[in-house]
Amino acid sequence: FGMWPTGTEAHIAEFFPYFLTPETRGGQDYGLETRHVTEEQIAGRRQERASWADGSSSIDGLLEPSGESVVEIIAALLGMEDAEVHMVNVPNGGVIDGLPDETFVELPTHIGPGGARGLKVGALPQPVSQVLSTRAAQQEVQIDAALSGDRATALKGLLMDAQMVSLKAAHEILDASLEANAEWLPRFHQTQV
Repeated sequence: FGMWPTGTEAHIAEFFPYFLTPETRGGQDYGLETRHVTEEQIAGRRQERASWADGSSSIDGLLEPSGESVVEIIAALLGMEDAEVHMVNVPNGGVIDGLPDETFVELPTHIGPGGARGLKVGALPQPVSQVLSTRAAQQEVQIDAALSGDRATALKGLLMDAQMVSLKAAHEILDASLEANAEWLPRFHQTQV
């Protein structure tokens, strides 16, 4: 669309299903690196975590800087460092025209003792605005599903995702997600009257 899509991450591909396909070698042809998607990668990650937990592998690497800006952000909020601009998630509040004010957006944000204030973006080209509006609507549907415990609403929210490949996959993902998160989504598990 002729615009730089994000501040620092390559996960913008999740909005566009044609980036992450077998034909693009999972996005590698576009320079994207998809992690932990094969059974071997998942097993390797689990083994890595298990070895940290049982002490057979060092966790020294976990003590190094993560590349995230949280320390600098906290220091700027407390006035311990000069105010500066970071890429963070903030409520839209009119920063991007055409999106609901309550939608959270990731964008350059002025961080200082007065808080976090997203920098004005204004209007986006119609195709980009449509992609973001669809994602905002999807999140609203998913919030409604979580609050109501309505399985059909949750399925609709999944089906609005550009990466969803089939109705069968959506049902399987919903079942697995509800099972894995049952403790935090009790409304889905109450007996319907």
